[in-house]
Amino acid sequence: MALAQPGTPPSSPNQSEHIATWSNAHQFIDVLKAIVDMQIASAPAPKCACFHTSAESQTFQASAQPLTVDHLEQLISKLIDAKSKPPEASKDAKPGDPQPETARASKLEFKTVNEVWNEKENKYKIEESSIAKGSTYDEYVFVRTRIDKDTKELTFYVDVNSEELRDILREVLKDVYGVSLMEDKPSVERNLLYHYLPELESHRSSLRTDAVDAISTKHSNLLIDCIKEIYMPTTQRLLPLLKHGEITYDLLPMLFKPNTTVYTTCLGTRKPRCVTYDSGEEKTSKSKAKYFSMDCRYFDFDGKTFGKTSTTLIISNFRGTKRINTLEAFPLKHHRDEIRVKSELIECGRKFVSLIGTHHCYSGGEAFFMDDGDLIRVTVDSRIMIDADFFWKMNPNYSRPRADLAETGWRPPGSHRVKGGVELADLKEDELLICCPTVLGFSLGEKLWVEFAVADIEDIKWSPSPYDCLSISDEQRDIIMALVEAHVNPRMVFDDFVTGKGKGLIMLLQYGSTPFL
Repeated sequence: MALAQPGTPPSSPNQSEHIATWSNAHQFIDVLKAIVDMQIASAPAPKCACFHTSAESQTFQASAQPLTVDHLEQLISKLIDAKSKPPEASKDAKPGDPQPETARASKLEFKTVNEVWNEKENKYKIEESSIAKGSTYDEYVFVRTRIDKDTKELTFYVDVNSEELRDILREVLKDVYGVSLMEDKPSVERNLLYHYLPELESHRSSLRTDAVDAISTKHSNLLIDCIKEIYMPTTQRLLPLLKHGEITYDLLPMLFKPNTTVYTTCLGTRKPRCVTYDSGEEKTSKSKAKYFSMDCRYFDFDGKTFGKTSTTLIISNFRGTKRINTLEAFPLKHHRDEIRVKSELIECGRKFVSLIGTHHCYSGGEAFFMDDGDLIRVTVDSRIMIDADFFWKMNPNYSRPRADLAETGWRPPGSHRVKGGVELADLKEDELLICCPTVLGFSLGEKLWVEFAVADIEDIKWSPSPYDCLSISDEQRDIIMALVEAHVNPRMVFDDFVTGKGKGLIMLLQYGSTPFL
């Protein structure tokens, strides 16, 4: 090609140099298709008219109609768009046809759905008409749901579809009562995960960085980030209140963490006591008053078995903020004198354990009993007999919760011991802390079966002066003392060969002509 001379104006553009035919365009498109396939993620190409030679295009090719560069660019743009679009559903597919199975927890994201009560099927169902039956959301790591069928209030549960996340929660929540994680796809209340957010973060930091724990780390990060994001407004409200020792009614579920030691007072004796918190929820009384109900547990003795039993505490609804240590029940760590109270209750627990069985003691203080659901308080200042077993025999319909120890306890000598139970000598201070503050027995002064406060029970202070004043010889005095000591010794084996005679001991002391028993 000859070079243009200086000063020579440029020649007019030759339009024929920028014109292509349909035949040339299709050859060029084939080359571009190969390039696009290498750059764009492979996917089945959808049915598109521009990728096929129709009768109309054959007519254009036969006539060799000119094609401008603009037309060519449009064709290339359509090709790229078509390659990037997901495949269209087959027109032959029917609604009833089975859907392809999705990999479990294959998507690193969570899915939020509503679960409502279906009256026709009498069960909870996902509130979306387009969802097919079955594990529609298995591909997501977890979902959170539920609208109560009666109150229509939302309760959020986390349905764990990820096996890695399930194993993590089994480790972190292994000591939480009332949570079953042995299912293949367990469900956990979302508030519970907020309480154990520090433990989840600690477990995440213990995971290895290699490929073995890569999926566990990703799923753990997703759950932690989700909980933090959802509860960010709650945290922003809760922390300043806790700093000043205050709380609002709606934040009570955030105040009580499972396995927390809760401080309260005995309903009958008004003595301090502690229990272990398990779970809580808002309820409504028959008078339409709302309150926060807490399921708790403590150690008790029902006359046969020593172990854990349950009780329920309530906090009435209140407006605005309230000092935490003025609530009907609150975590022990918020008590003004936590160390002293904890020490006193541990000693009270040791005393409770020592009173297991039958004992003759003295009590001075308030006692109580239940009569047709009504609490009756009495003042006791007399000797008492502590005997829980005989108490239940005489009052089989008494309304006090009896120890329900399917996996528990200890039984007195002469009775078989429950397997997997609790050895009294092995009780830790945290377990002594939550022992029952009352014992069952009979008041010899008031002639009533009542519950005595453990803190008010003392040993009887016997006076030795009457025995010293006996006008008998020292030899007879020693015989009497030996008989009494042998009689009250618990290690002495008793053979009741005369049925019903019992362990009575009768002595006849005679002074002059007058005998004394």
